[in-house]
Amino acid sequence: MAPDYKTSLVKEREIRLYSQRKAYIDYKSACEDINAYSVTLASEDDTYGLKTINPDNIIAAAGTPVTNPYPGRYEYVFTITPGLVYKLSWKIIPTIGADPIYSKEEIGPLASIQDVKIRASADYKGTFKTSSTAFLYLKITHLDGDAVDASLINVSIRDPSEEEIVLAAPEKLATGYYVYEWTLDSNQDTGEYDIVWAYTIGDVEQYELQRVQVSDDVESDTQPIYDSRATVLREALEYRLACAQNIPVFDEQARPFPGYSQYQVTFPNWNQSAGVRIYRNDRNNMIIDDLDVNYFKGYITFDYPMTSYDKIYVDYNFRWFTDNELYQYLVDAVNGFNAMPPVTNYTVESVPDAYTMAVIAHAAADALRKMILCLNFQQPREVFGGEDMLSSVFGNFDSIKKNFETEWKLYFDEKKRGPYPSTMAVSVPEYTLPGGRSRWFRNIFSVGT
Repeated sequence: MAPDYKTSLVKEREIRLYSQRKAYIDYKSACEDINAYSVTLASEDDTYGLKTINPDNIIAAAGTPVTNPYPGRYEYVFTITPGLVYKLSWKIIPTIGADPIYSKEEIGPLASIQDVKIRASADYKGTFKTSSTAFLYLKITHLDGDAVDASLINVSIRDPSEEEIVLAAPEKLATGYYVYEWTLDSNQDTGEYDIVWAYTIGDVEQYELQRVQVSDDVESDTQPIYDSRATVLREALEYRLACAQNIPVFDEQARPFPGYSQYQVTFPNWNQSAGVRIYRNDRNNMIIDDLDVNYFKGYITFDYPMTSYDKIYVDYNFRWFTDNELYQYLVDAVNGFNAMPPVTNYTVESVPDAYTMAVIAHAAADALRKMILCLNFQQPREVFGGEDMLSSVFGNFDSIKKNFETEWKLYFDEKKRGPYPSTMAVSVPEYTLPGGRSRWFRNIFSVGT
């Protein structure tokens, strides 16, 4: 049986943190590194191999050859410019006469964090519907978790044709917390949009890249966790859990995978704006080159294997809860609210504004319940000081959770007081006799007379 070349294609990227960057791809079949018949840089329409986005400049033409240092590995080195986004397309022909496979990737923009340039990988921020309002958020923190304001900040939105359609200043909600309200037209082009945040901390300009999907029918494409209403409620919930969404970890020893090229730490969901620091064996040997950082899965991949004697230490800042988890807590809270008398049928998208505080308080209590449960296990416990701090931390979390529970129970209890819809039937008597008496009254009192 012929191998499935599409599924056996493993795409990887390298971070080259100076002016030169080496992009590479690994080609596999049946888990083996093998060479394809042909690999070049080329897009499906043969218009480019590598180009920048906005401005649209061709860096490498379609058909550009690449190097093949060993079986299955293909590489291309080019010069990068911080702040630009690059689009790269690999064209792979598995065997003679086979249909080509195209693998696309975006590289950049590059961000400078503490004099070290690190790529801000694209973070998926949801599917939004035409003729609606999308809320785009950015939170900026130091590595230690403290929120910090940008001295300059703007947001750029690029449509599927890579044209910049928005360049604006976002609104500041709180220290280090920004939002941009994007109104989508009814005739908005559908497809992927790139959101590029550019901001300055001190004298250093940094970037973060987000990606959204615009669709005519969101509900048929995905769960509505990024519906405008759901996004607002989720961000309000996250604001109540702000410290849990900016947790610093210092000097964690990463666990190696076989081969010592890839390492993993305990917690995923790293905050890009906070940055990451990676050390080899001691803190005097910071690694700033020849590696790829996956901010969302907590993986570090080196271009070249470490030795079995090397120890890799990582400083990072992570979010305890994912967007999906926060949304599920909101769903559970709304369902609990619906069950209280009078029974209702609200959803996260339709719950009235008057009841949102009840829903958010309930969701926050559920989120803290998960954190308290996690304290029973060794690795999560170490984040909060280990065994010595367990009793204190457990008690503090439990007290906060009880405060949220008291709050939502108060709101839920008030629900039964209404307002209720009118259910009383009113019967108006018929006054037809002299003196205004009703026929019904006369009939009752004339019996037997």
